[in-house]
Amino acid sequence: MRRKSAQVDNRTTSAYNLDIVAWEKLEDLSINWARNPEHILVKQLAGKGRLKSLKSLDITSLDFIEALDNNTLTELRWVGPTEEGTLERILAYQGQSLRKLEYRCDEVTCPLFPRALEFSSLPVSAPKLEHISINLLRNGTLPFDDLRALASMTNLQSADLYFRMQSDCHAKEESLGIAPNCMSSEEQDDSKDCNGKARYQLPYVNRTTAEIVYDFMRDHKQGRNLGNITLWAGDWRQFRHGRSFMDWRRARVSCTAEGSEVACKAENPLYYRGRWAKDNWELRHALENSGVEDKRTDEEILDEWQHL
Repeated sequence: MRRKSAQVDNRTTSAYNLDIVAWEKLEDLSINWARNPEHILVKQLAGKGRLKSLKSLDITSLDFIEALDNNTLTELRWVGPTEEGTLERILAYQGQSLRKLEYRCDEVTCPLFPRALEFSSLPVSAPKLEHISINLLRNGTLPFDDLRALASMTNLQSADLYFRMQSDCHAKEESLGIAPNCMSSEEQDDSKDCNGKARYQLPYVNRTTAEIVYDFMRDHKQGRNLGNITLWAGDWRQFRHGRSFMDWRRARVSCTAEGSEVACKAENPLYYRGRWAKDNWELRHALENSGVEDKRTDEEILDEWQHL
């Protein structure tokens, strides 16, 4: 049977429109919160108990979530700014029923995205979670404690992990307006004064890093097996406004297990070397000539082909 769904924008918040929709049968709801008067939706929808069949919600309003009946949602999507402690409050109301959680913000929109919560609490606060999409913080090393906590979730089968691409020093320089936008230029190896590779946070989001993360989580996984993970970094916004160093800079690596072998597929894994692979014949040639059985790292492949 087809699920009943609705998307609420600034044209559907009048009392008339709210009254003509069969909200009691609605299973999926997406609300563009920036375009809607909060008090109307909280009072007329969530607060009146109209959403009796709601299972999937896309929103960025804590008040709306807290006004719903407890532990009724199975899927929740929150993509946008947040505050420290918000996710803990959400899980206190809906965590026992959630099976899929997306709680993150693009780093261009939220350059200082706060730590979402103490990840060690997730097995208790969201015990049925099968998939999670969330921001992870790193600065020079991978967040192994957080990865271990995710792996301890017995029902978790997949994860989308979002990392910052920009280093702290470069993000600060850009916020002060002193970082040049050199999107199409080659990076220099000289990393002093936050130039070159120092623009990017370590460790890089590439195939090598993804394999480390995936192997670590599989080794520490409790309960159901881990199917696949995807590491994300950079600008994955659907719409872009303005001009920033981060515009269109992005990388993604997906890993899955095929028997005892781990297969990882990377998109733009050498972003920290400057131009995109599609614009750089050396990178393109290197990637096209790296086979599945090749155990060399991305940088080793690049360095070999650059010396031809």
